[in-house]
Amino acid sequence: MARHIHKGMYGLFVVDPDPQRHPDFADVARSRLLGTPENARWQELAMVMNAFDTTFDGENEFYACNTIAHCYAKKPIRIEKQRPVRVYLMNITEFDPINSFHLHANFFDYYDQGTTLTPTLKTVDVIMQCKPSGAFWNSPSRTMSRV
Repeated sequence: MARHIHKGMYGLFVVDPDPQRHPDFADVARSRLLGTPENARWQELAMVMNAFDTTFDGENEFYACNTIAHCYAKKPIRIEKQRPVRVYLMNITEFDPINSFHLHANFFDYYDQGTTLTPTLKTVDVIMQCKPSGAFWNSPSRTMSRV
């Protein structure tokens, strides 16, 4: 498995919740269901945290989201600051047991593992994820992130 991860053979799969199975949170569930009017206002991103051991010493030298190191420093993700942002995040970083994700000057609601329709943590600016971990969060403002 480690060799597959190190070679970049991984992906992120998001399962939208069924609003009928969550009547108390039907609006929230519909907002996550791609193609619904409730979802149309959201800007959604899928991000996979990963890293590269370029010297083959069992330690990472470069860290990235979606495989290309420093990609978003050179070409930031453009978002509309009037629309909320939802990020689906997965940590698949090899050789490091824990990694953090944080936003500069912004706070967000965090949904650990994406298994609930209510936030696991409210109004945070940094989270830690063990390998492999996944989550998502909602943010009402323009954000800048660093892994």
